[in-house]
Amino acid sequence: MVSVYSCDVHHGRIRGALEGLRVTCLSGESRYSRRLRVCPNDLDEILRGLLAEWSLATDDGAGLVENLLCSSCGKAFGTPGRRFCVAYVWRRGQPQSEYCTDLCEACSIDLIDTWNLKEENIT
Repeated sequence: MVSVYSCDVHHGRIRGALEGLRVTCLSGESRYSRRLRVCPNDLDEILRGLLAEWSLATDDGAGLVENLLCSSCGKAFGTPGRRFCVAYVWRRGQPQSEYCTDLCEACSIDLIDTWNLKEENIT
């Protein structure tokens, strides 16, 4: 069986089901987010790359550490400050995982542009 949808990373269809990833960045009063359908191989690459420096959140809040430095570039947060980002990961046959981090303004803009995150209304 071939997946109905193509992988949002390499744009091809694979045998079997796709997995999911939702990347969200909170910036002031705005929320930028995108949900992606990804093949298991591309999701593994994302977890080794983008999310390697992000913290895995647990139900009891363990792993949620307030960072003093941007997890991407290592610079101290200036004005206007940090941006909280979270990634929700859905793997076949596993419960949802959540990864989170704090990014500086420049790195959060880069994340928004790189992953083509779209602004959503917060209500």
